[in-house]
Amino acid sequence: MDGSIEGYTGLILPGNTVQHFNKKVTNSDIISLTSAVLDQQVLDLYVIDFQQNLIGEIDEKDSEVHLTATRALAKLFHTIEGYTCALTQVNLCGNNLNGECVSILCSALINNKTIKVLNLRRNPLEDDGAMYVAEMLESNTCLEQVDIGDTEFGHGSLIAMATALTKNRTLKSINLDNPVVKTLEEEALQHIAKMLQNNKSLQHISLCKHNMTDVGAQVLAERLLENRTLTSLHLRANKIGGFGSEAIAALLLSGSNIIELDLSANRMCNEGAEAFETVLSTSDRLKTLCVGHNSIQDEGLARLAYGILHNKRSALTKLLVWGNDFGEIAPTAFDALANAKHKILHLDIKPYTVDEKIMIAKKIVDED
Repeated sequence: MDGSIEGYTGLILPGNTVQHFNKKVTNSDIISLTSAVLDQQVLDLYVIDFQQNLIGEIDEKDSEVHLTATRALAKLFHTIEGYTCALTQVNLCGNNLNGECVSILCSALINNKTIKVLNLRRNPLEDDGAMYVAEMLESNTCLEQVDIGDTEFGHGSLIAMATALTKNRTLKSINLDNPVVKTLEEEALQHIAKMLQNNKSLQHISLCKHNMTDVGAQVLAERLLENRTLTSLHLRANKIGGFGSEAIAALLLSGSNIIELDLSANRMCNEGAEAFETVLSTSDRLKTLCVGHNSIQDEGLARLAYGILHNKRSALTKLLVWGNDFGEIAPTAFDALANAKHKILHLDIKPYTVDEKIMIAKKIVDED
């Protein structure tokens, strides 16, 4: 790798940029980089961003190089003679770190006192790797944000993660998206829900793509009735229908501190929209609601818009509804909402008029 290391506050080498796409960081690069950091006794290395690279890739010619590279990287998590760990953020998203690699990283993280953010998303951790993360979180007292979404972990490690988070008192955000769930009983979700009932540190949890049904959503909502810490809940791309949506709506009406809710790509339909009309017409806490791609029909969409319009104390600043079925009524309601002078609201749709008829189009990103 080119360039001097000394004086940098971060090693920022993401492999998904134009600059680095054709020269992604390899295992050999990691060994050289970490050696240079230690040799030069760098004291102000705060951020490592090696996302979307080739770290951990198994080499047929050298079957140990991925482990050697991981051990070299893990040295930067320790304070040793000539080097004081100052790292606060480590982003290794989208590499090839397997369970054996992650065990090395987690061993170094157990007693680390500086790293607050760890991103292992889209690595092939599988159950073994996620188990190591769970075991590490039982002891680590510094990490505040962890992302292990899309890492092929399964039912067993999800339960282990729930157990770990009953003991951890410092983690504020956890992403557990897209586990490999092969059972329909939603047993792991029950463990997660029970953990959330008593957890007093988590402010955000993402449980997208968990095959969560109405029953699972009801269990989660009921457990969360006693939680006063969680402010952000992401449940995108599950199987939550009207009944589950009603349970979540009841949670919000109970005095929950949740201000950001993502229910996009579920099965709310008009039944769920009707329940959320009540939430939107009364809530003075909810700031973000994502309900796009939920098979909500024209009448249900109109209910959402009018719910907000009728709430003079609404705190809502973002509403995403694209991907539902607008007809004749809802466009008029959303046109009124978009033009309401007392509402500062980001929408992902844009009403427009053709021959005196109001139509709906998808808003271009950042078109406000």
